[in-house]
Amino acid sequence: VSPPAVLLSFVPLAVLCNKIMEALNEVRECAAASCSSVVEAAVSEVLWGCSEELAITFADVEGTLSPDKRAHFLNMLKAMEQVLLPFVASCVQTLFARKNVSMDVAAIAQPLHDLLKLEEEAELEAARALAAREMEEEEARKHAEAAAAAALKSAQDKAAGEKEAKRRLAEAQNGNEVVGDAEEGHVPKVAEEERVSEEEGDTNAGVTQTAANGGGAEETELL
Repeated sequence: VSPPAVLLSFVPLAVLCNKIMEALNEVRECAAASCSSVVEAAVSEVLWGCSEELAITFADVEGTLSPDKRAHFLNMLKAMEQVLLPFVASCVQTLFARKNVSMDVAAIAQPLHDLLKLEEEAELEAARALAAREMEEEEARKHAEAAAAAALKSAQDKAAGEKEAKRRLAEAQNGNEVVGDAEEGHVPKVAEEERVSEEEGDTNAGVTQTAANGGGAEETELL
């Protein structure tokens, strides 16, 4: 029976699997049914000790591992629980040609199972916390955008109000000036120019008439 290829990705598991396979191959030479319980007990003890040691080691070094190494370590624990232990149990079962094997794989994997369950719960909690934080940040961003939009609108309204106030003030000042000129008898510049032009026209007309009258008198004297 060939070991699962996935174990090649985890050197400690590959070494452990090879050593157990070598021991089982030696037992196969004289594999009596009477010694099956002894072999199963010995293999179970070795595997349980390895499971416990891996769980303890991970707990000790978890804080010093990089994210990639931490993920690799967790994958190794999963491979130990889900691949190596069932494979070894099937090898022992095949060795003694038994339909059932008395190795309690679940009990052997208990340290790994408990650790992996805690890690899964921690990851879910971290994911929920991240989602909550992202939601809070999104809400804060929306509030900030709304506040900025309100401030911009307020500034625009204020500028428009100031502009309108200046326009009304200018209109009021112009109106006051016109009323003041009317009260003081001032004639608008255009009207003044028209009046002067009219007076000049009358003066010119008078001069022409006088000249005409003088010429007539001279002619009368000559006759």
